[in-house]
Amino acid sequence: AEVALVSSVFLDDPREYEMARAYYRRLESLALKNSLPYVAVHEYWADRIQNGGYVFRSLVQYDLIHPRVEGYRLMAEAVMSAL
Repeated sequence: AEVALVSSVFLDDPREYEMARAYYRRLESLALKNSLPYVAVHEYWADRIQNGGYVFRSLVQYDLIHPRVEGYRLMAEAVMSAL
């Protein structure tokens, strides 16, 4: 089976994002070390929010973390772009 390491969604809260960045860096490092693809979903989301007309709150549920249908679509786009 093919394996890819995938980051989580973009976090709009700067404090949460700072904590997650260490995780994302570690995940990317593991991907490089093991010759695995790494999909930076959080960066894909950030780009779509900044340049694609998406609004963060429309992509996530009330908890501001878990994606809605449109958020999952963006996750799938990010993964597909890496394949």
